[in-house]
Amino acid sequence: MTGIIQERLFEEGAQVSVGQPLYRIDPASYEAARDQARAAVARDLARLSIARIKAERTQKLRASKTISQEVLDEVLASLKEAEANVALSRAALRSAELDLKRCVIRAPIAGRIGRSLITVGELVGANQQNALAVIRQLDPIYVDITRASADLTRLKLAQTSGALKPPAADSATVRLTLEHGQDYPQAGRLAFTEVSVSESTGAVTQRATVPNPDGVLLPGMYVRAFVTDGVAPAVILAPQQGVTHDARGRATAMVLSEDNTVTARTIALGQSVASNWLVKEGLKPGDRLIVEGSLKARPGSKATPKPANLTSDSAAAAQ
Repeated sequence: MTGIIQERLFEEGAQVSVGQPLYRIDPASYEAARDQARAAVARDLARLSIARIKAERTQKLRASKTISQEVLDEVLASLKEAEANVALSRAALRSAELDLKRCVIRAPIAGRIGRSLITVGELVGANQQNALAVIRQLDPIYVDITRASADLTRLKLAQTSGALKPPAADSATVRLTLEHGQDYPQAGRLAFTEVSVSESTGAVTQRATVPNPDGVLLPGMYVRAFVTDGVAPAVILAPQQGVTHDARGRATAMVLSEDNTVTARTIALGQSVASNWLVKEGLKPGDRLIVEGSLKARPGSKATPKPANLTSDSAAAAQ
């Protein structure tokens, strides 16, 4: 559609529904085109009526051998041409009515509409590159997550070997932490994973669908996503504050023996889970991990254990 914007019909920043009128284009030229198409239909119907009457008369004359077959064929061909012209003009009328209907620009989707990018009186066209306004669907909202392809490969191998059980189909698999560190209350689910790896970053994009009834999440916002890839039975989580690294970069932990003697353990770490490390090797159930004062503890020395003051997720891991 090409024309002059006559009126803006929405409030900027408001919630709009599917089919809601947004703009009105000056319909004068499109109304004239519709009236012209209507007149063309009436003209062609009149010509069709004359062609039918002429065909009936010609057929009677042919039956009485008054005219030749050639004359009858020409009259019948003119009748078919008149019928085709009527069909053509009716199609042109429908097209003109559609163009007139499109003078009211409606919302294609439901969502929140931003500011108007054009003003009343501005000329717009069907092939222009600039949008009139942008509607964004906020509930639910899509969250794109980038993950290293190597992590996804390890995940698939773990699931194949049975070391990791896939999460239940109806379980919430994605949780978010907002920019200022607060947990987002609504849980989402993983919608799909891209089938290609970025050659420049070696990352794969995953998309999660997250409920956003209060509009807290906005397009372009950065969040931290925690994806539940599966359930690993019989694993050990160690609070991150109880794990250090030596000069060679190896992860170490200070553990109390039964007689409260400090011993150093070299452990193998997996991924981080909230404020904990997943420990692959080096710790076993029942080990007492030093999480406070580990820098002062020395292997072989004695220590007096006290319950550590941990966050809820770290406390659950330490039990």
